[in-house]
Amino acid sequence: MLVKEALYRARKELQQIGIESFWLDGDLLLAHLLSIDRTALYINLNERLSSAIQSQFFELIKRRMAKEPVAYLVGEKEFMGLSFKVTTDVLIPRPETEILVETGISLASNMDRPIIIDVGTGSGAIAISLAKYLKNQPQLFAIDISYPALRQAKLNASRLKAKVFFLCSDMLSGLRSKADLIISNPPYVERDSLPPHEPQIALDGGIDGLSFYPRIFSLVHLLLKKQGFLAIEMGAGQSKAISEIAKRQGFSQINTREDLAGIERVLVAIND
Repeated sequence: MLVKEALYRARKELQQIGIESFWLDGDLLLAHLLSIDRTALYINLNERLSSAIQSQFFELIKRRMAKEPVAYLVGEKEFMGLSFKVTTDVLIPRPETEILVETGISLASNMDRPIIIDVGTGSGAIAISLAKYLKNQPQLFAIDISYPALRQAKLNASRLKAKVFFLCSDMLSGLRSKADLIISNPPYVERDSLPPHEPQIALDGGIDGLSFYPRIFSLVHLLLKKQGFLAIEMGAGQSKAISEIAKRQGFSQINTREDLAGIERVLVAIND
């Protein structure tokens, strides 16, 4: 089977079951198996696939038809211009979380050696991106309750040559250093809307998607410096409720930042 024939069949099968990204997914999976990029894939459309590659390709297509995310099938995901290795132990980094990282960079860039804590680090995408893009020698601590997630985050930090200290902890327990910035992409998906395949602990925000927020707002006062910042991601339609939670926990300086779709995606609160 030629490359173009394999792609045509794969796209058709993916499209028939309603996968909107059928064209891109087929390209990415075959390019991954051939260890080339999409440009090289199109240059080689008339090349013949080996029987082994053909078999592996359609096995991946079968798994994609079962709604396994492409990032898990190829084992990596680009985020903030960096390539992160991902497994089913960690949440796949989302484009909307780049808004959170950009917010963190904006808040911390004028500080001298800021202390930054990433709560619920998962693949390490947030902490490692901050380590790579902040030029003021940040001291970064990344926390997760999951040992397998931390193992993956450490591998990513090593691959990307990022200096981050990792700690297995439930929320902020065990930390003593006062931080300039606490940043987090918490679980905020409503329990009855949880997607399959990804780690539920990284997604499950309880019945209303808000169960994580009262807890972190109550804890950050103890670890944030005066005038330190908390930057936290939130889901569509959650901004008002989370702002109220922050106010009840004593935060008065609160603002939000929108993602590219115009959704209030990040809440920033100052420890005054």
